[in-house]
Amino acid sequence: MPESSIPDGWSGEFEALDGLIPADAEVPWPTVAIERADVPGRKPFAATRVNVDISYEASATLRFPQLTWLGRGRRPVDAPATTDESTPEHGG
Repeated sequence: MPESSIPDGWSGEFEALDGLIPADAEVPWPTVAIERADVPGRKPFAATRVNVDISYEASATLRFPQLTWLGRGRRPVDAPATTDESTPEHGG
């Protein structure tokens, strides 16, 4: 299984989520906004300008999506959204 990594051209603080999903699941690409992420040990949060990498197939039935964003793009789910146009886009 691949490790989380920083996309090319990014610097500074970043965060990543990854895991396994069915290979036939519909995945938004190349970027998406996370409306709510429930991660054990963390308060629920939302994230903006999330880069989606679905290039790794773990098996014939599973895919390994990796979601990566700059740390300042994350906020508690009850906080208002902000736009940060300076966030670099992930080039695939």
